[in-house]
Amino acid sequence: DMDMTHLAGRSCSSLSGGEFKRASIAAILAQEPEILLLDEPCSFLDYAHGKNLMDKLHLLQKERNISICMVTHELSAASEYASRFVFMKEGRILADGKAEEILLPDILEKVYSCPFEILEDSKGNKVPVAKSCTAVQK
Repeated sequence: DMDMTHLAGRSCSSLSGGEFKRASIAAILAQEPEILLLDEPCSFLDYAHGKNLMDKLHLLQKERNISICMVTHELSAASEYASRFVFMKEGRILADGKAEEILLPDILEKVYSCPFEILEDSKGNKVPVAKSCTAVQK
């Protein structure tokens, strides 16, 4: 499922950070979990591998009926795949809901202390884009 058979003969210590991340997720998926808890799954991955991983996770979520709870700072990826968002700051929940309910400039500005605009991609997904972060005072 993770397209890693070409790495089968290598030890984990010889893998790059991104390869190790993907191998870890593959090991978890082999256990056939009902829920995946992921912390920054695309860290150490270049854009292409990160997009590929998110596409695979999205497909596996549907095929295996897996719930995925993910911590990420990558708003563009989250906005494409997530059905629900929980924004936290300083250990407190600031907003919780569906993308259309909370991917809003005023909420994002509170979370990130940076002004945002919301664009729409070709699929109709909301895509948050940060403006210059020097313009906002806390």
